[in-house]
Amino acid sequence: MSEQVVIEAAILAECSDRWQKVAMVIVKAIEPKDVSDQQWDLHVAAIKSLVREGKLDALGDPSEPRHSEVRLSMD
Repeated sequence: MSEQVVIEAAILAECSDRWQKVAMVIVKAIEPKDVSDQQWDLHVAAIKSLVREGKLDALGDPSEPRHSEVRLSMD
């Protein structure tokens, strides 16, 4: 399983039908709590990909994790 698939699965596991700050989703999804810049950037990219794929809904720009929110897609 690729790292991208693992990251996306962890992100989706932390999301629900309620809006959550992107930063909070990333902090909860990062394992083993390695909040390095590289891991942070990989998680932001994964969230943006999940939004483009329609798996997540977003309010704001996920590139700004403290100022945006995501939830599982309601489609």
